[in-house]
Amino acid sequence: MNGKSPLFLQKYHHVGAVITWHLCYFYKVDGIWISSLLNSFVHTIMYSYYMGCLLKIEQVRCIKKYVKMLQIMQLLSGHYHILVKYKPPTETTVNYIILLVFDLYVWGLVMMFSLFYYGNYVKTKRRSIREG
Repeated sequence: MNGKSPLFLQKYHHVGAVITWHLCYFYKVDGIWISSLLNSFVHTIMYSYYMGCLLKIEQVRCIKKYVKMLQIMQLLSGHYHILVKYKPPTETTVNYIILLVFDLYVWGLVMMFSLFYYGNYVKTKRRSIREG
């Protein structure tokens, strides 16, 4: 992190992930499988990008904003899957409440990732176009 302290987004993301995924595991919530699969896929791409940066492969830097966009799409896809597919009686009432808590956490992530994306890629690009 080059001496930087973590953003609130990073803290929220990692603390929330531990809590929500633990609840889903502990209560054996079936509806979490697609979110887990999507999350694994996105993290494979994201950590491949980080490895490319560590190896100083300059060509990977151009995909940085697409990794963030992919994270947002992953979160929205998981949200859709949870709310459309896994309603009672597919899940127990307790498990469905846990899925709703998970979904609330996901919406916080969508909001913060979107603001991060806008501030770092959209707003910055507009500013550089006006200055250029």
